[in-house]
Amino acid sequence: MATECRARVLVIDDDPDIREILGYLLTTLGYDTHAAADGVEGLALFQQERYDLVLTDLGMPGLTGWEVAGAVRQRTPTVGVILITGRATEEVAGRARAEGLPLVPKPFSLDTLKTVVAKALRAVERSDP
Repeated sequence: MATECRARVLVIDDDPDIREILGYLLTTLGYDTHAAADGVEGLALFQQERYDLVLTDLGMPGLTGWEVAGAVRQRTPTVGVILITGRATEEVAGRARAEGLPLVPKPFSLDTLKTVVAKALRAVERSDP
């Protein structure tokens, strides 16, 4: 990802309010943000466009966030993935750590979102050739 370009972020969440809030916050932070209502729609967008980062809800009908994260990493391992969930149990947090995926519990603060997104994008920049 070139530093002069705005990072492109794909938000995948089945809750329209969360998609709207995340889109607004990320746009306010200077990112080029796109949204999808579920994992199938999100992966279709991911195949059509280039993204630097994907934020995906874990608990969605159809494809779960785990499945979305796996598909994104398989297709483009250098793209960052952040998991968001309203059910951040110890088991979920442990699996996220084991898979090297940042986990943001809902509700989240702007500071938390800003920090996690910036850190994930720095990792993407380091992994780009």
